[in-house]
Formats: sequence, C-alpha cells, structure tokens
Amino acid sequence: VAIMDWYSRMVLSWRLSNCMVEKGARRDNRMIERLWWSSKYECVCLNACDTGSETRAGIGKWLSYHNTERPHATHGLLA
Repeated sequence: VAIMDWYSRMVLSWRLSNCMVEKGARRDNRMIERLWWSSKYECVCLNACDTGSETRAGIGKWLSYHNTERPHATHGLLA
C-alpha cells in the first residue's frame, strides 16, 4: 500500500504486506500502478532478499531514491 502526492509524485507513506494478494482494487490508479511496476523492476527483481526485513529495507531505500533523486516528467526532469 502506498499513499502518493499526485503533483510531486512523492510517496508520503507505504506499508508492505507478507501475503500475496494478486487482485487489483478499483481505487488503484495509474500512478500507483506505475510506482509498484518501477519498484518491482528497478529494486525487487535486481536484489535477491532472504527475509522480509531485507525486502522492506531495500524497498525503503528505493522509495527514498524515488522521492529525492529520481527524475519525474511532471517536473520537466526526464532521464
């Protein structure tokens, strides 16, 4: 779960669950879906983690990068 500011694309809060729920929710939107897609391919798939705490720490570091350093098109900063 993530709460995102739509203008700045910053993740304000997030939580990680240890159960797999592959069903989407009607309240999901394209920005959140894109965030999780990016985190999956830029963080989770590249770093093998043995425990949930390692996974949580890795995602936390990636979200910190996402909020502070990753260029976003809404700010005119394209990679």
